[in-house]
Amino acid sequence: MKIVDYLDKYAQTMADMWNASEEGWPGGLTRGVPMTAKKVKEQESRVKSLGGYIVMERSKAIGFVRVSPYFEEKEAAYVSWLNVIPEHHGKSHGRRLLCRSVECSTDLKLDRLDLHTWPGNIKALPAYKKTGFYWVPNTTVYMQNFIPMIMLFQPAKPYFEKHDWYDTFQRPIELEEDGTEVEGMNVFVHRWKEGKDELIVWIDRESRNITGFENNDMKVFAKLDRHDVLAGMKWKITWTITNKTKKKFSCSLKVTPPKGVSLKASKKFVVPAGKSKEISAPVMVSLEAKEIHWEEKSDSILTRMKIDDQSFNLRTGLRTKQAIEIESDPEFISVVPGTEKTININLRNNLKKRAKGRIRFKTNGLDLDKTAAPFSVQKDRFSGVPLTIKATSPETKCYSIKAWAEFEDHRTKEKTLKVRCIGIHGAISDIEEKSMVMENEEVRLVAKQRGGFVTLYDKAYKEPAARHVQICLGPPFIPSELARLDWRMSVKNEKGTTTGTLSVLSEEREGLRITLQIGVSSSNLLRFLPILENKGKSTHSTEVQFVLGRNTIRDRITLPTKHGLIQEEVIEDDFPDWMGDIPKEDYLRETWCHMGNKETGLGVLWDRESTKHSEIYVEGVFPTLHAPKVRPGEKLELPPYYFMVGTTDWRRVQRSWQRLYEGEIESEEKVVPQGVLDIGTVPKPVVVENETNFKFRMRNLRNKRLDAKVNIDFPDTMKASKTRIEAKELCIDSPLEEKIVLKARKASPGMYFAKARISTLVYDDTLQLPIVVIGKPGSVSVRQKKGIIDVNNGTLKFTVVPEFSGSLTSLKEGGIEHILSAYPKPDQLAWFRPWYGGIAPTVTKDEWFSRFYEETFTGKKVTRGAWKGARTTAEAEKRELLRGLRVSTEYLTRPNSNVLAILQDFTNTGKSSLYFEGGCASYFQVGGSKKNVAYFSRSGWRQRKYSKRIAFTTSDNRTVVVSNTRKKKSVCFVSSSADMDVLLLDFAKDGKHLLTNSCISLKPKETKRFVSYLVLSTTPSEAKKYQVLSEYVDEDLMREKK
Repeated sequence: MKIVDYLDKYAQTMADMWNASEEGWPGGLTRGVPMTAKKVKEQESRVKSLGGYIVMERSKAIGFVRVSPYFEEKEAAYVSWLNVIPEHHGKSHGRRLLCRSVECSTDLKLDRLDLHTWPGNIKALPAYKKTGFYWVPNTTVYMQNFIPMIMLFQPAKPYFEKHDWYDTFQRPIELEEDGTEVEGMNVFVHRWKEGKDELIVWIDRESRNITGFENNDMKVFAKLDRHDVLAGMKWKITWTITNKTKKKFSCSLKVTPPKGVSLKASKKFVVPAGKSKEISAPVMVSLEAKEIHWEEKSDSILTRMKIDDQSFNLRTGLRTKQAIEIESDPEFISVVPGTEKTININLRNNLKKRAKGRIRFKTNGLDLDKTAAPFSVQKDRFSGVPLTIKATSPETKCYSIKAWAEFEDHRTKEKTLKVRCIGIHGAISDIEEKSMVMENEEVRLVAKQRGGFVTLYDKAYKEPAARHVQICLGPPFIPSELARLDWRMSVKNEKGTTTGTLSVLSEEREGLRITLQIGVSSSNLLRFLPILENKGKSTHSTEVQFVLGRNTIRDRITLPTKHGLIQEEVIEDDFPDWMGDIPKEDYLRETWCHMGNKETGLGVLWDRESTKHSEIYVEGVFPTLHAPKVRPGEKLELPPYYFMVGTTDWRRVQRSWQRLYEGEIESEEKVVPQGVLDIGTVPKPVVVENETNFKFRMRNLRNKRLDAKVNIDFPDTMKASKTRIEAKELCIDSPLEEKIVLKARKASPGMYFAKARISTLVYDDTLQLPIVVIGKPGSVSVRQKKGIIDVNNGTLKFTVVPEFSGSLTSLKEGGIEHILSAYPKPDQLAWFRPWYGGIAPTVTKDEWFSRFYEETFTGKKVTRGAWKGARTTAEAEKRELLRGLRVSTEYLTRPNSNVLAILQDFTNTGKSSLYFEGGCASYFQVGGSKKNVAYFSRSGWRQRKYSKRIAFTTSDNRTVVVSNTRKKKSVCFVSSSADMDVLLLDFAKDGKHLLTNSCISLKPKETKRFVSYLVLSTTPSEAKKYQVLSEYVDEDLMREKK
């Protein structure tokens, strides 16, 4: 066995390695598209590499690691790929590759080596930790390795000259987040020991640097009162130097604070043998000190220290915050001339005590309903103040509001809130702190200074149309150097149009400036013009790629291929996949694509002649232009790209492409018209237990009168008070509603249909009217004992354990368990760990996995009309950004019913707005087995059989069926809430499960309710019929309980 550097001559054996590694990755590695030597060479050419290393056994590649520049910090490297063939797991090959990666980073004199993985990767996590990687708290899972920095640290060198860093590294290996608090400092503790030699290094997690160490001769540690220092207040930094030798130390200390921080502490001093010395200095943070996001490396105080003839630097992190943070809801404020709008000014108290004072406002032209308001906020909590604004001028223009808080003898920095007043056919841009905001009546665009990333919004839709739109230069393209640079931003507003400019100077291509000019008018078609300008001395030839970092509107994709127009449902991790699923070249007939759902969409349009190839993944499309030559002093405009935001119709995108690039619009296909006659029942479906009343309704959505006769054939087990209905002169202003009494005493619980035969002078038609027999007369038993709630309706038995993540842990019918739960102890399922299973509420904010299981749940019995069951409730306390959120989940059923209703209330109990994603996760073993088949809808029902590959997809009818076809048992899960998506989670051998999820925004004291139904049925075809419950509104479930 040996480790060799990657060369193209190893491409074939590398391809063989990838193809042999399918079982080692959740959902497979090659995604069902076999790797070839050509693809390996192409892949390696696309990615910037600091070092690629192969574990060779004879002439066969059995493992590989690639070290790349880190995409966020140029001082760090990144493990962009690590793989070992599964049959060679457990033989330390991964550990050897990681150690080689650490050595590579050290040789390059980099500070750090980072990687990302997932919590359920329990095979690899111990190897990562043994080789010096630390799991950053509150991430899933971001790991940092500071061994390269420590190996180059002067006081650590004597130890490593005598001992191997890996063999003598001592740390507990736990499959949990790392991080320790030492004297109030957030640190990663590194410890080595061999015989009498010992080395300890404390890495400040905020500055991502060394803040203290201890070796055989000394201990030196620098600490602040706290990492998150408050602007406008005094703090203290303390240095402790301990002399462990028998002779005195002659020391000097010089400090350099970051901008906006006042600190003077240049000193010379002596530390006697065997003694310690402590030096402190005041730290004053100005109101204007730089505020850095918690995910980024913080500012730091640089300490240059010399002890005798040994010099070294320490960096102690400080993260400036305002004592009272001020934000607006909504984040981006726009108004229509002459109208009022109420926004919420959210306040966050970062003091360690209650804050009480006044918030003040001033503006440059808006009408405000107040210029000051009192506030009172508990420590580490949120509050809010409503503010009504009005723009009286009819012009399209930008305004600003200055807001600041005053309390005790302090005040905060003025927060500038930009307000864009947009008139009819208006468009306007402005700079907000570190963002450029452009918008018209329909579309908003936000560009970030760091990385030049652009986010596109359809203002009528709840989520962005696309995130992280960016320009990349290459090859290699990944990681993009432009993603970690700060771009210049400027705007120019003219009547009816606005232009925003982003510009940055490349660090890798001397003198090459990249400019992106964005044009917005009153339409939803946005123009992106890339410009290359060479101010250097060398000619540059570079390809330019536009990247959609994250397309969020991807239910359906339409592509104009040379094989015809393709319209296909997008399934994440399935189609279109990223491993060469769609050819990059000679595939598209026209260079546009459309991604959308029923509510909104996104079109991307680009020039065909200048395009080298177009990569199409689940995230969207990535066109790459041919490499132009840019000579010194030359400025080159490239063909523009266009984004059409908000359109649900691919034809509009095609017509715009033909007009822009072909000069004329070809004749389009005819669209089949939709009917204007609306016929159905109120409610829909008709739900009956024994007897019920409903209305039969007919609406002619036009003014032309229509006469109609209707005959309704009900099932034999039902009797109706009326089966023949006649409508005269039916029109838009004259609908028909006929009350019908329906008796279903002889019908068993299940799904039925009545046939409505409609006859008019123009046409005859037949319509199916759905009827759900939801139960039979009887009772529901609900018993609560020792915190566990058992429910029995005569047909279904289920158990709710509030303390176990508020989950329903068991659902049985005839003694057969249909729910997959880890109860009584959390376990692991696929990527998820800890995994609770069952049916349980989920809440996420800026994270992929829900961690709401960390909260404390309570439970009680509950009754809503004929529905009875259990309720679990939890208040968000552990997750700081969710504090004030209360989540209540009710699991309800009716006598002798095959239906379980899941009612969820999300309540904001605080004074500050809340934004998060919420829903519930449901894990199944239908018929007592995980070997189930799933059915979901994408413009019609689709089947998902057993597969070795993991896949996720959203069902466009908010319904998923999971079935055990062998035992003829099926579960239909359907959401009746339009804003709640239902996602199928195919975990391959771990079963078919689902997640309901909604992007939820709550005003102070607001509650939003979501209702879903789980129905036990027989065959998949019978279960699918219950999809009609997506339209059902049960008055008992929607009524507020007193």
